Amino acid sequence: MFSEERASVSKGELYYSLFKDTNDALLDALTVMALELLAALLILLERQAKTQLQDGKYWNPSQGMKEMSANTPKTNAISERDMAMLDNLLRAKPASSDLAIKAVVMCSMNKPFQWLRELLEAERKTF
Repeated sequence: MFSEERASVSKGELYYSLFKDTNDALLDALTVMALELLAALLILLERQAKTQLQDGKYWNPSQGMKEMSANTPKTNAISERDMAMLDNLLRAKPASSDLAIKAVVMCSMNKPFQWLRELLEAERKTF
């Protein structure tokens, strides 16, 4: 994990290029701002991904954890599709209630009517 007391700086070509005198106050100021931003982003990233980094909970997952997460979607395409449909409905029907729009989205994604049609007659009558 990043911490100022443990940070070690290797003084290579990049280090010297960042600290050499440029005789340009604006460039020097922008370089300092960029380095400060990168340091802040590093801290934020380490906080956000703490469980995935070394010594974190998911750094070295067990075989059981790998099997359990094998069917986890690799993208959030399904959620993106739902949000796109919701956005389109809100634009097309701005006066619709939230409940009506949510019902349309859920019915189009979950397809309950198709499920009901595929049930046996005896099971369908219980609904």
